[in-house]
Amino acid sequence: MSIIEKRDIYIAKWIKEEYDINDDATQVYDKPVKLSCVLNSLNSSFEIAAYGDKIKDMCKTFLDYDEWIGNIKVKDVAYLYGTTPNDEILNGDNANYRVKAVMPQNKKILVYFESIIPNG
Repeated sequence: MSIIEKRDIYIAKWIKEEYDINDDATQVYDKPVKLSCVLNSLNSSFEIAAYGDKIKDMCKTFLDYDEWIGNIKVKDVAYLYGTTPNDEILNGDNANYRVKAVMPQNKKILVYFESIIPNG
């Protein structure tokens, strides 16, 4: 077992917001896509200044720039830490994180995730 361990996660792209007959908003997501990445906690002074106490409910990863730029965006949802889309009725139902920020770097993009259920 290595110190850096890749995990399987899923990302479901946000498609649109719809409203039901009671005018309640519902988010519509595409079919989740599986990928492997290393998830890290937030701990830099920049991250603490930017997100404050929220960092305890967040994580980050780096993804390949060419493959993911434009394909992962704020409002997308993620299934992290063993959560999967298995047996969900609507795409996104089982997601436990949302994409908080996508920051292009040189050859990678930095993606921040925030828990949908705080302390969850």
